[in-house]
Amino acid sequence: MLTVAPLLAWAEGLGSFAAWQWACTVPALVLVTATLVWWWRSGRFPDTVLAARAGVIGGLLGTVAYDLVRIPILATGRQVLAPIDSYGILLLSARASSPVTGFAGWMFHFQNGIFFGLAFALVMSGRRIWWAVGYALVLESGAVFSRFAEYYHLRGKADLIAIAYLAHIPYGLALGWMTAAPARRMEPWDRSLRAPVAACLVALVGVLVLWHRPFATAESSAIEIRADRFSPRWVRVPQGDCVVVTNRDDTRAALDDGPAIAAGKTVRWCPTGAGIHRTKISGRGGSGGYVIVDPAG
Repeated sequence: MLTVAPLLAWAEGLGSFAAWQWACTVPALVLVTATLVWWWRSGRFPDTVLAARAGVIGGLLGTVAYDLVRIPILATGRQVLAPIDSYGILLLSARASSPVTGFAGWMFHFQNGIFFGLAFALVMSGRRIWWAVGYALVLESGAVFSRFAEYYHLRGKADLIAIAYLAHIPYGLALGWMTAAPARRMEPWDRSLRAPVAACLVALVGVLVLWHRPFATAESSAIEIRADRFSPRWVRVPQGDCVVVTNRDDTRAALDDGPAIAAGKTVRWCPTGAGIHRTKISGRGGSGGYVIVDPAG
């Protein structure tokens, strides 16, 4: 649970996301990784190391499957991948979204999927695939029945909750397939790649770098409306603070949970209530953007 502790602790009001990640999660993950590498290189506990390797690859494949099955849902207007962007903003304590925060958010997302896979493999290696599916559904329940559901507006939305649970099934299937018979599953990977786990992780980072190109500086935390969309797409403000919004379009923009802004005008908008505010313009799907009201400042 240490991998997702920053998110749950932040939602429960126990401190900032970044503080939990850098003070708690990162040291723990470094310790676990260093211990497993030491055992692998020294030949100690070979069955445990084999299970861990299968769990890492299973967690990575499961996370990819989890995301792929959700992509078609974007066509319905449901922004099911949007929370991942918020993770990067919170992780870096940024005021607005940028390529850097996008990259950080997806790295955090895969960190969770990979290390949840590792944790399952260390305890449940050799079990039938359906154990991993059940494990994946339990993981989602941890989000649904915590304040995460309130902050990300899942509470009472049966369609989004159903999508979240259904998407965890392919995660569990991939993880369970890799860990049900670790020796047999790892054999082709070891035959094809000298260090399959390292190769997979390097490939993951490379893909995310090529996708996000995290070299740009952070954008301003002031919002500009252009073609009905926020720029930057995400902004984070401390609870009780306000954000400046300028309408650069030629028509009036009416924010769903905020003010109406005449063309060319600038207003201060003070959203209330901690959590993620998904704000559309005049109710149009795909318009507007997101404001994180951060109780941790």
